[in-house]
Amino acid sequence: MKRRTIFNILKETKGSTSLVFICSVVLIVILSAIITDIGYVAYERYRLSKNVDSIVMSGAQTLADNREKCIESIKRKVSAKIRGTSNMDISISDNNREITLYVKKDIGYIFLRYIGFKDKQIESRVTAKLSNITSFKGIRPFAIERKELPFGEQCKLTNSSDAINKDNDDVQVLQIIPLDTQNESFKTSFVYGYRKKVHLSMSLYAVSGGSLNIDENSVDELINKCRHSPLCSYEKHAHGCPRIIILPVVEKEDLSIDGAMKVVGFTAFFVEGGNVAKGIRDTITLEGRFIRYTVNASTSDGMPDFGLLGVKLIH
Repeated sequence: MKRRTIFNILKETKGSTSLVFICSVVLIVILSAIITDIGYVAYERYRLSKNVDSIVMSGAQTLADNREKCIESIKRKVSAKIRGTSNMDISISDNNREITLYVKKDIGYIFLRYIGFKDKQIESRVTAKLSNITSFKGIRPFAIERKELPFGEQCKLTNSSDAINKDNDDVQVLQIIPLDTQNESFKTSFVYGYRKKVHLSMSLYAVSGGSLNIDENSVDELINKCRHSPLCSYEKHAHGCPRIIILPVVEKEDLSIDGAMKVVGFTAFFVEGGNVAKGIRDTITLEGRFIRYTVNASTSDGMPDFGLLGVKLIH
């Protein structure tokens, strides 16, 4: 009987081993292709969701001011940011407080298309809801008493009682109340914003005395912080422009000159000019217009509307 050696055994199983090896390689390639395409689809779905969120957030900021511009802006940004769009739908509520964007996109598989898999469709839907804000960090150290605000009309804000009582048929003059900024410089709060967060129902106090601790060029310094090109204007301004200032709207809790004032809302004002007059009683005048504006802040429904809104995304 012929003795079987290890060499003979390996020789006999060589054909079977080659077949197993080839099948294993094919299986590994197929699994790698599946895993790669699954990861690719997940990444594209994530990127689509992020793009849709960004676009609808930007659109909501425009919606606060103009419905038609909002729709045009969203369509333009979807075309620029999302390729392969097969379906898009934009819906806006009657009160211009909610906007929903739906986007469907076709993507092709990287490897699976070679073995007969068709394109994959992914979609994303998000709603941006506009509500009145309940708090804000970065107000300017002036308050305006609660009243109907002339949005879009040129007006002057001043703490000078003489200017308020003076007849002026061309420009409406409204009173602003300089606020006590406690340990923070009044000028710093004016140019860069008050560092403490102010919220609804919070009590604010007027500056005691006539000195505001502010330079004569402070208004120009604020305006010159806008470095956008072209320079921002009321008609066309960049979101977050330094010339857009946030003011608290208040109701006096008592009738004393420097008594407590309760915050009942917030408003936005686009500064076009102004000046500071130093004297026994410092006087500041801001020229510009109240605007409807959106910020990133906590919100709540059913609050008084003074034109400043926050945006919340709902998936």
